[in-house]
Amino acid sequence: MQDDLIERLRERAAKVRGWIASSQRVVDLLRPEMDKFDARTGHDLYTVRMSVDHKSSIRTQTKEAEEIEAAIARIEALEAMVKEAGEALAPLARSRLQLDALDEERARATLAKIKEATDAE
Repeated sequence: MQDDLIERLRERAAKVRGWIASSQRVVDLLRPEMDKFDARTGHDLYTVRMSVDHKSSIRTQTKEAEEIEAAIARIEALEAMVKEAGEALAPLARSRLQLDALDEERARATLAKIKEATDAE
């Protein structure tokens, strides 16, 4: 299930990165009009507005992609920690089972001794 989640997050991040690249292409294509705007010469206001909107989208989507990628890294780190903890705890779990079996064996032996003692009386 976690692998499916990570895969969906990776796909989402890739989609967002694609949108960023597309917006960057638009900004690059509109650069001549922005140069006119910056020089305060005749410019197309609609084109300038479109360029500004795409620049804003680039900032927003870059942040989103970075957050998704950070979430993926965090999930993977947590999964590694859980796996490592499980491996570290495995010997303890086996020891616990061995102790439980030994305790059960001791309890049976003690009950057998008590039974012998009461039968002998």
